[in-house]
Amino acid sequence: MACMEAIWIAVSALLAVLAVVQGVLVAAQAYEHRRFTHSRLRSLDSYRPTGKAILFVPCRGRDLGLAANLVALFEQDYDDYEIRFLVETPEDPVCLAIMKVAAKYPDRVSRLVFTGKATDCGQKVHNLLRGTESLPEDVKYLAFADSDARPRSYWLRALVHRLSNDCIGATTGYRWFVPMRRTTPNLLVTSVNASLGMLLGSGNPNIVWGGSWAIRYDRFQQLGVRDAWRKKLNDDLVVTGIMRRARLRVEYEPACAVASPLNLSYSQMLDFARRQYLQARCYLPGCWRAGFLLATFSMAAFYLSLSATMIAWRSGSASAWAPTMITLTLCTSWIYRGFHRVRLSRELFPDFERQLRTTRWLDMFGGPLAALANWLVFAASAFGHRLVWRDIHYELDRRGTVISVRHKEGRPLRRVSAAGRPTPEPEIDVSRPRQNTR
Repeated sequence: MACMEAIWIAVSALLAVLAVVQGVLVAAQAYEHRRFTHSRLRSLDSYRPTGKAILFVPCRGRDLGLAANLVALFEQDYDDYEIRFLVETPEDPVCLAIMKVAAKYPDRVSRLVFTGKATDCGQKVHNLLRGTESLPEDVKYLAFADSDARPRSYWLRALVHRLSNDCIGATTGYRWFVPMRRTTPNLLVTSVNASLGMLLGSGNPNIVWGGSWAIRYDRFQQLGVRDAWRKKLNDDLVVTGIMRRARLRVEYEPACAVASPLNLSYSQMLDFARRQYLQARCYLPGCWRAGFLLATFSMAAFYLSLSATMIAWRSGSASAWAPTMITLTLCTSWIYRGFHRVRLSRELFPDFERQLRTTRWLDMFGGPLAALANWLVFAASAFGHRLVWRDIHYELDRRGTVISVRHKEGRPLRRVSAAGRPTPEPEIDVSRPRQNTR
């Protein structure tokens, strides 16, 4: 018995030390992320890339703040770029909003491309495949944005600035949610998402985020990105996998962090969060397993140390100081990371300070609650291969290949088999007449 007790004490002490080390390292990363962001923002004036860029924006439905998001895409301070809006059908209400905003910028080349319904891949991937089918020879950069994101005016030139470095395969920004209402789902998603974004940085194993990224056109072709997208649901994690296999760096650019207005119900929150992790499980399984292990360890270490602290103090144990110190250390780590998130959100998005202020207390003092909610959704993503994304139902195999697509009408458009590909809907390319329109 004495031997078993000694082993248990040794294992508990080791786990406690590892938990403290993990907390300290993540807190140090929060500091480094903010320092790195400041250093990059100070050098913005030197970002002067040249070369034609095409910006692809897959759209479906009317997002929150859509008009302002579209205006931001047209007001980039980059000399030579055009915008291609990729929309499923002309009946989509987003088309009218795009045309209204485009009419205010007659000097900016923009296209509205109707892609048709996806049948054997994600609708967003389908839009991107159709949008990148034929490109002019003089294009140098391909940039990608989501219609629910609002980039700042320097976003595009910052995004393509470092692509001349041959060690960099792609550059990426990240999304910072802005809660439009002070509800629990909005606050939880905003806080958890921001904490994950703080893990990005210089030299880190960054992932591509599909709402704000860019790649050189020649590299896009060399790496066979279009072929890798086929029959897949996800675009950005697929590209991340390509970069890692090619041993190319994904460079995080803090100036390309974008605000994204948010208003979710509880069910929408669960669907959104599970969808993100389920896709990671399919396309980056090693990262998913590591993330789940670390999230489980971090949460378990805190709640076990908190329980041990309460039991020890209630029983009057002389060793109550040990679990108490562990609990306080982990709490301090969460508070410190939350402090940097709050300060960084003010610095990056001063126009949304009032909305972001609502997450301040959760960021600072709600770390255990946010960690528990994150772990529950993480665990839920371990099961199943079906999900719903913008009213379209998908079924995947374990490698992330789409095997069934069912649109809102309720009937399967296609069950993938050895049969030939169905004839796609014709593409309609709508351009406003202007000089230099291709």
